[in-house]
Amino acid sequence: MDLIYQLRVKDARLTHKALDALKNQSQLRMLDLSNNKLITDKACEKIAIYFPRLHVLNLYNTNITDVGLTQLLNCQELKTLHVTGTKVSWQGANELRAKM
Repeated sequence: MDLIYQLRVKDARLTHKALDALKNQSQLRMLDLSNNKLITDKACEKIAIYFPRLHVLNLYNTNITDVGLTQLLNCQELKTLHVTGTKVSWQGANELRAKM
């Protein structure tokens, strides 16, 4: 199987189910799902399970909330997270930042 380290899938109509096709790519380091309005908290749960070594995650303009954000605490190597244009609150973002 070929290894994927970076993946950009912007401006599509992806849901959390699309992530299942990538579940064996645990070495993924950068994932850009920006402008996929069908991405929800369920996707965050799968991202944390499937991609534990993720460094950069772009969820700009998706439908994630503070609930999904807490799932990402399992991504212990996460350095950059973009959540502008989501339903994440300032409080939720600050709480995640304090725990990272």
